[in-house]
Order: sequence, then C-alpha cells, then structure tokens
Amino acid sequence: MFLADYGEQGTANDFVTCLWLAQRFVEYYWPLTLTYRVRQATDPTRDPVIMRFIRREAAELRLSPNRPVGKYRRTYQNRYETLLKSCCDVDGCFDEVIPRFHNVHRGHVRAPLYDAGENGLSLKAGVAEFLRDYSRTLQLLAIGGWVRFTEQFTTAPRLYEKIAGLPPERK
Repeated sequence: MFLADYGEQGTANDFVTCLWLAQRFVEYYWPLTLTYRVRQATDPTRDPVIMRFIRREAAELRLSPNRPVGKYRRTYQNRYETLLKSCCDVDGCFDEVIPRFHNVHRGHVRAPLYDAGENGLSLKAGVAEFLRDYSRTLQLLAIGGWVRFTEQFTTAPRLYEKIAGLPPERK
C-alpha cells in the first residue's frame, strides 16, 4: 500500500526514505491498533513491531483509543518523531517487513521492485513511473491482499474499510 501511496503523490522518484515509510506505517496501523483493535497474528506478541510501538506509546501517554494519529502528531511532535525514528532503527518495523514484500505465496519474485538500504528503498528502473501510472489499481490490490491476510486472525467487521482508512459506515 505504501508503494501505491508513493506513486499517487505524483512526485515519486527513485528513492523512498525510511522516514516517509515510517509515516505511512504509523498512519496505517494507528487506527487498526488502537481504535479497531484488528489482529495481525494469532499471537498478540507476534503482531507487527509497529503495533507494539503504537500500543506502548498509547499506554505511556494514556491516550484514548479514539485519538486520531494527526492529533497525536501535533500534540506530541517530539514523541512522534522519536516513534518514526524507532521504526527506522535496527529491530524497528522494517527489518522483517521490507524483505517480505518480495515474496508472494512463499516464493521470491523474479523482478524485485526495489533494493532495501539503511536509509530507505532504491526503486528499480521504471518502478516510480509504474507506481505513478497505476497507483489506484495497486492500492485496491494491496488493500484486498491485506484484508485477505488479516481475515485469518480477526473477525472484525468492515475490515476493508478499516484497512483502507475509510470510516466504517454505521447502520
């Protein structure tokens, strides 16, 4: 989803910084972790690192589960920046996650989209243009894949809307 978002901004170049990735991860996972409590693993201690970071931050600050990430970012700017840096550190969010994006159904893809480095991702030739041209399609595919993966661990209703970042409709 973050690569689709990167392409959608229309200014995508061949390098995605770690801090930009961290911002996306916090935005995606904040409501899933606090507001909706969507599981990403059968064992909560195996949830993604970002979820553990967010839970710890919310507990330390005694944040309401409904506090939007934007309000947290504005109120606790230094802590937000520290959270982003923690995502980028060794043993942060990306050590396990980024390499997995080149695996599909436990098989390694033959044409990787990027090379992972210490400070971010170097996109392969033509990838930034591809992301710009097909960002909306890629977003829909990514959301669908994330929903399919998450359905293994949760019975949360309206999962598509939650993962897509859309406010679930109340009926």
